[in-house]
Amino acid sequence: MYQPHFYAHVLALPVDTEIASVRGVYGYQLPKWLTQIDVNINSKEVQANIADFNSKLDLSLKNPVPNLKHIDSETYINKATMLHVVDGHQTEVQSNILSFAQKLFPKKVQLVKNEGPLTKLLNKLGASKTLRLDVIGDAQVVLNLPTLIQ
Repeated sequence: MYQPHFYAHVLALPVDTEIASVRGVYGYQLPKWLTQIDVNINSKEVQANIADFNSKLDLSLKNPVPNLKHIDSETYINKATMLHVVDGHQTEVQSNILSFAQKLFPKKVQLVKNEGPLTKLLNKLGASKTLRLDVIGDAQVVLNLPTLIQ
């Protein structure tokens, strides 16, 4: 799980609040759209549902919860740098992970794809197998303001 720093480009990012949508699109140039997102992590399973633009179910994921590791604060501090292709900016995201689980080649992932934008993106990318499942039960996240790429 511990990766002190990695770079990423966001292809799609659904959000479930108007402020996240506005800030993400205008402040960070991220491909965000407002939709319904339901995530439930309990002692037995993790379940996530993401709707499409018309409030119809796009993606659904269900899996037994791997054993969550609870760790001391500041043990796993990650830094990700999002690269904004449009205007030459980057955004640093820092996370302090407090409980997590990770499974390589998980066997019991139930992923149901429908006809929404995330399903279409996964299909265009040719994604057909779950290679790794990360479940984060508790974390603190800082999304810094964009800066020019150095």
